[in-house]
Amino acid sequence: MKNEIPRHGVRLPLVVVALTLLAALLSTWRVLQTGDNMRGELLQNARLVTQALDAEQLDALSFTSGDASLPEFQALNRRMKELASSLRLSWVASHNGVAIYSMKQRDNTLYFGPESIPPGDPAASPPGTPYLNPPPELLNAFSSRMPITVRPFTDEYGTFVSAFIPLSGSKPDQPPTVIGVDVQVHDWKWSLSACSAMPIGLIWAVWVLCKIGT
Repeated sequence: MKNEIPRHGVRLPLVVVALTLLAALLSTWRVLQTGDNMRGELLQNARLVTQALDAEQLDALSFTSGDASLPEFQALNRRMKELASSLRLSWVASHNGVAIYSMKQRDNTLYFGPESIPPGDPAASPPGTPYLNPPPELLNAFSSRMPITVRPFTDEYGTFVSAFIPLSGSKPDQPPTVIGVDVQVHDWKWSLSACSAMPIGLIWAVWVLCKIGT
């Protein structure tokens, strides 16, 4: 009589494969859903930041090196630092902090103005510093005056996920000031990885419990 392979010996590898595929599908779906939600939160936080800034103070600036001594520039710097600190404490995706900054466009070149980044930081830009490698979506924000989020991109300062909000200020006939809010990409990926692990762990925990109960 030929030896028969127990049915559970055949089913076990199939169950493992099926659970692995299910976990991968759920994990991918969860990452996509969480990414969309996080971009929505980033855009909403950027809107709140913009609403908390004084448009008249921004209008008083030329976005050149001469702004550094102006009280409006110094007040905006302090306000942006306060807002960045608040975001770091309240939003899980920014546990290593966010950067808040402002830009103006002149002759197809973007120039930095007030920002939350302290002087001396490698990512700091004195007023009037040109932005050499902006993402293309940012240029569209200037022309369309529409808020946008940008997926991970790399510029001369690093790799980020960002939201950009055009602010017309008190002179809507003038080119807008755009407020940027950056999250470092490793913070962003860490948050996505944390959410993707949950469905995988849950599925395997249920399988282990079922095996214990049989």
